Amino acid sequence: GIGGLNDYIIGPVTETVTIPAITATVNKAKVSDTYDAVDNNVRIGDTIVYSLTITTDEGSLVDAQLVDTLPPGLEFDSIISINTDTTDPYSAVAPFSHADLTAADVVYDNVANTVTWNLGNLTNLPNGDGPNDFVIEYQAKVLDDTLPITGASTTQTNSVVLSFEDATG
Repeated sequence: GIGGLNDYIIGPVTETVTIPAITATVNKAKVSDTYDAVDNNVRIGDTIVYSLTITTDEGSLVDAQLVDTLPPGLEFDSIISINTDTTDPYSAVAPFSHADLTAADVVYDNVANTVTWNLGNLTNLPNGDGPNDFVIEYQAKVLDDTLPITGASTTQTNSVVLSFEDATG
């Protein structure tokens, strides 16, 4: 019985595990355009190639989503690549893991002029090399009759927001 001869009772063992919060940043850059590679000038009808780079620690970004707001005068044209994969469906490329992404996972809202990239669970697989970059490249087209004609150049900026859940929710 309990407490008798040769009964060994060890009390409960408690182990504390710390799950660090994963960090991720997103950067947007113009890669090229069809007008002139040495400056930022574009013309009506030109296409601009943008890159969206998510730099993330090893771990998972749960329900990852990018919302890219294009400025007036631009519209989303096409996907060039998702993490170097150039064919729909876009499969995971090491060190990242994710479900295949399709063109249907990218939603263009021409009223709000946003491109929403529904990436799902994006995991930077643990291999001890620290943060890695997940890069999306796409094209946008310069539209006609969307900005007032002033005779002067107009500077346009756009923004992108990354949202996700981590281990802490």
